[in-house]
Order: sequence, then structure tokens, then C-alpha cells
Amino acid sequence: MNNNNMQKRQELLQKRAEAGLVSERFPNVSAMEIKMVYFQRTMYSDSDKLLMLRTVKVAPDSHAYFHMQCMTKICESSYNLKRTINGMVKNKKKKASGKISCSGKGEGLKANHACVEYEITVRYNNKRKKA
Repeated sequence: MNNNNMQKRQELLQKRAEAGLVSERFPNVSAMEIKMVYFQRTMYSDSDKLLMLRTVKVAPDSHAYFHMQCMTKICESSYNLKRTINGMVKNKKKKASGKISCSGKGEGLKANHACVEYEITVRYNNKRKKA
């Protein structure tokens, strides 16, 4: 691994650590599941092509870091689901879905060169009163 890749890896690990754990940030959340469908536009086509399906299971001991890397090889940007997840937990929503486009820029990248359709499911801890 070259120095540039090692530095990027260290930066990612630092960002994940700074984000804290799900159990610390969202103590009432017992689990999350993020389903994503990645689409990519190539320089040869203006239509979206299915690139990848991905499911991320998030447990209380997972890092509360919700930036998913763009899968386009030359792009170094990410999809940020932090605001969506924060809003869901704040409003105690159990499901949300949407679509976000990659805002990464670079030589050879089209505007909106990639996007993700997502569905997020949040399960909350049951708080039952004892009699």
C-alpha cells in the first residue's frame, strides 16, 4: 500500500473514531439496516446503469459514521446519510427512502455521474414500564 493510500485509510479511521458509536450517539436505537442500490453513468451513456447492491447492518457497537464511498473508481467523494439518519432518530421514524447523487468532481466525471437509491430501517429499544 503506498503512502497516499495509507494516509487516506488513516484519515477514514480517524473520522470513524470521531463519529463515536451508535450506542453513544443514539442510545435508543437497537439496530439499523441501510439498503443501497448504486447506479453509475458512464461517458458513453446518459442513462443510469446498475453498478452494485449493498446492505449495511448497523449495530449499537458500530461507528456512527454514515458516509458511503462513491463506487466510481476515479471519484473520491462519498454519499452522506448522516443528516437523514439523524432526522429519522430525532423523529423516531422507522423507515425512510430516497435518492442522492454523488457531487464528486474530477477529470472525466460527468455531473451526477453516480447515485444511490437507499432505504433505511431503524429499530428502537423497547421501553416497557415494570409493574
